[in-house]
Amino acid sequence: MENNNNKNRKKIRFIPIIVLILFYLNTFSSALEVAQAQSDISYIILAFTVTLPFFIPIFIAAIFLIKK
Repeated sequence: MENNNNKNRKKIRFIPIIVLILFYLNTFSSALEVAQAQSDISYIILAFTVTLPFFIPIFIAAIFLIKK
């Protein structure tokens, strides 16, 4: 019974990282849409740099989840 609870806990701890990844992808796609609408290289570069603050917490959370 306890082994089954541990498996469920391991599955549950990945939910926040999945939510962060989905949020990042949504933000990134919106930024790319703006970049395509403007059709300027500076907006494309801006799309990548604007979404970096969202990617860093995902990367840190993934490291902590892998360590556990």
